Amino acid sequence: FARALAAALQRAGVLVRLVDTNRSNVMQARLDGLDAVAGNILSQQVENDLDLAGLGRLLALTENDEANALACRHFAEEFGSAGVYQLPPQLSPRGGQAPSEARLGRLLFGADAVPAALAERLENGAVIKATTLTDKYTWEDFQRQGGEQTLPLLAVRAGRLTVATAERPLKPAAGSTVIALSG
Repeated sequence: FARALAAALQRAGVLVRLVDTNRSNVMQARLDGLDAVAGNILSQQVENDLDLAGLGRLLALTENDEANALACRHFAEEFGSAGVYQLPPQLSPRGGQAPSEARLGRLLFGADAVPAALAERLENGAVIKATTLTDKYTWEDFQRQGGEQTLPLLAVRAGRLTVATAERPLKPAAGSTVIALSG
């Protein structure tokens, strides 16, 4: 999901940088033409070496709720609390509890956009695609055409990124490119 989203953002002209502990994921991202760094985003070495120039937000997209929350807390000073986001936590199948909402970043996309659900949708053929809104093809048209099968993620307009959150869904205007999970 993170690679597909990063690729869509990059095509829309947004600077992206991926950080992952899984070297296979990093190699695949690089093969896809994405800027990717191997390492733990919470490690001192990655923090010292990571170039954050031109980046305005952190999107924590791992399947690990605690790692996402820690990354958001750690980078809130760099990006501001309004600039750190994470996927909504999911309850552990072992009966664990989700982290306290007060300790989380802003929740991405919608309350049910948990990592497992996003991965399942991609495995079942959903794709992340970009659609440009115009005066003739409006946000309302986009929503009507996509229906419940489409999850709006982000919008880009004039180089400015707007992130959909559980509390604040997108309402982009004409001229915006909407990046959504469709299918």
